[in-house]
Amino acid sequence: MRSSRPLLITIHNLFAHLSNALAIIKDEWKIILIASGGVSLLSLTVPLYMLHLIDHVFMTGQIRNLIGITAVAVLAIILQWVLQAGRDKMLSAMIQQNMLNSHMAARKTSQTTSQQKSLLILVMDYIWLPLFLATLTLLHPVFGLYALVVAICLMTYEVMSLASHPHVASKHQGRYLGLQALQHKLGSYLSLKTSFQNIYDVSYQDHADHEDKVGRKQAHHQSSRMGIRVLATIGMYTVGAILVTRQELSPGSVIIAPILLNFILLPICKMDIFANLNDQQHDQGQNSGPVPSIDLSDDIYPEKIRLVNVTHVHKGAVNPVFHDLKMSLELSGISSFSGPAGSGKSQLMRLLTGIDQPTRGKVVYDFGQGRRINVSGLKFPIGFLPDHNLFVRGSVMENLSLFGSMSENDMMVLAMELGLHDQIMALPDGYDTILHQNSTYFSASEKRMLGWVQLFAQQAPLLVIDQPDLALDGAQRKIILQKLTSLADEGQAVLLASNNKAFTEIASHRYIISSKQIKPVQNDGPVRLHSPYAIAGEGS
Repeated sequence: MRSSRPLLITIHNLFAHLSNALAIIKDEWKIILIASGGVSLLSLTVPLYMLHLIDHVFMTGQIRNLIGITAVAVLAIILQWVLQAGRDKMLSAMIQQNMLNSHMAARKTSQTTSQQKSLLILVMDYIWLPLFLATLTLLHPVFGLYALVVAICLMTYEVMSLASHPHVASKHQGRYLGLQALQHKLGSYLSLKTSFQNIYDVSYQDHADHEDKVGRKQAHHQSSRMGIRVLATIGMYTVGAILVTRQELSPGSVIIAPILLNFILLPICKMDIFANLNDQQHDQGQNSGPVPSIDLSDDIYPEKIRLVNVTHVHKGAVNPVFHDLKMSLELSGISSFSGPAGSGKSQLMRLLTGIDQPTRGKVVYDFGQGRRINVSGLKFPIGFLPDHNLFVRGSVMENLSLFGSMSENDMMVLAMELGLHDQIMALPDGYDTILHQNSTYFSASEKRMLGWVQLFAQQAPLLVIDQPDLALDGAQRKIILQKLTSLADEGQAVLLASNNKAFTEIASHRYIISSKQIKPVQNDGPVRLHSPYAIAGEGS
């Protein structure tokens, strides 16, 4: 039963693609259908007509008629080209209009238009297949029955091949593209994480091996497809020869029948386009080059982060988020950053981790004794928890270990400490259950707790957290607060952006973001912060 599921899904996807294609041309389907029919008909009749007339010329010896035959053929070919060009132009315009109505990205238009246009042309060819089958049947019913059986066998083979394609490709390709998307999204930060790079390298090798297997499979599929067509053509000639010997068919029909058969089989052999439509394309960022690094021994940690004349303007914006920041942030204990919505709390976290570079100025890590390193050249483990989930297609354990190098046993202990172990063990395959960005195994708060496991698994001396209270319920918030307080007591440096009172209260250094500046709040130790931004339960 399980083995038949990919086949059923493939058949469902085929009908869905065909339905979507027809929906695009619903207003002009008659014109498109006639144009495609004209192209198909001319593709069939021109060679048959020339074959018939050339045979007539050589039988009658009227060589002068070759000039007229050539002229007619050229006109037919020109007409075919005009019909095809007009049809393709109309299809492109319809597809692009449909994409604009669907708010699709403009940079994906070219590739998607090409795929959709090929699909629509293929659909039109399918619509005209009964005409060629009927013509074969008129030549002789045996030809029609033979062509129908061959077409059904070839289509079954193609559908089964399509069914195996996504089932084989999803694991390695999905995981690799997911990691690649993360590398593009958090490139500067991830360059500091050797554990992620190792995972990425292994995934790339698995993906390359998989692509090699797919290439060999496609070559085998192409050979098998060609073999089926050749055998079918030979079989058609054999059937025709038998019918000629029995005087049930003329010799000329034996030549026409295989040509018609190939017009039926050719569109069926183009079903690979459905596999291309199922492949999801992801953004692939291009690194500007390797991030320069300074080798630091494990026992050297930064004492401060210095913001030197930092001004930052969002791309496409006019007003800066920060303007000419000049300050030092102590990396000891927990530091909180509060401010109204849109003040730049999340942006500050991205600047401090090196994910984004300031428009002007620089972010410098100060290791003391004159050792200062720009964040773009930093090679130092920073644990970062953004305000969204970072999952790729892979097992739960693989996702939890995405940025850290904990053993599986230690990871389970950490998950148990954060109250997730029982939920994970209740999954169909426990920690081996396949997870991805849109998995429904976990609630929003549980997904956020998985992100906290990812963070703590990094065992980094510096943790940078955006919206620590995001999606957490009361019990989960209490667990995280206790964990952060415990780590701070052990010397862990934590930077967090939040307006939630529970998190600002545990901070030993507090800052308020206001008027494009960061202002420290004077206090001695973790005491209650009375500020207009420290509101209980309010997110950052």
